[in-house]
Amino acid sequence: MPITKASSSAVAPATKGDLVVGSATNDSGVLAVGSASQVLTVDSSTPTGLKWATATGPTFNAYLSSNQTVTSNVITKVQINTEEYDLGSCYDNATNYRFTPTTAGIYQVNITVQANGSGGTTIWLYKNGASIGELARTAGAGAPISGSRFVTMNGTTDYIEFFAQVASGTIVYGGQGTTIFGAAYLRSN
Repeated sequence: MPITKASSSAVAPATKGDLVVGSATNDSGVLAVGSASQVLTVDSSTPTGLKWATATGPTFNAYLSSNQTVTSNVITKVQINTEEYDLGSCYDNATNYRFTPTTAGIYQVNITVQANGSGGTTIWLYKNGASIGELARTAGAGAPISGSRFVTMNGTTDYIEFFAQVASGTIVYGGQGTTIFGAAYLRSN
């Protein structure tokens, strides 16, 4: 359905994803859809006060490609080795299995793990080689568990890693959608 401007001429989006927006002169217009990996941002220098911009800050999501054998009841780094995406190329999926972002700011970190521990599984987040906390714990075997945390990173030397402790079990399950590690830049700090 067309939206009318104060001058009564019709304004309607022409393409999938177009947005109808207002301007400082109370007119409406169409903001064309942005491209892949762009986000809508506020910009008072444009007539509508909005613009499409490339998302800033490193972001990644990766998963464990196949089962990883671990020692029962020992906190072990999970070797997340298959990237789904790595904007900024800051995740090492081959040697250290760590995320070292090159943009300072606040990041949301998400972890999901599934293991065979009959005594449960605990997931830990490490920053710069030391634990910054337990993210989640389950008492039973086989059920996936997830944890999330906001972490401030300096954009140069800070890095984060994902560890798990499998109680009375020796397998962290692999496969897309099973054991996952990801982080997304939220904003500067």
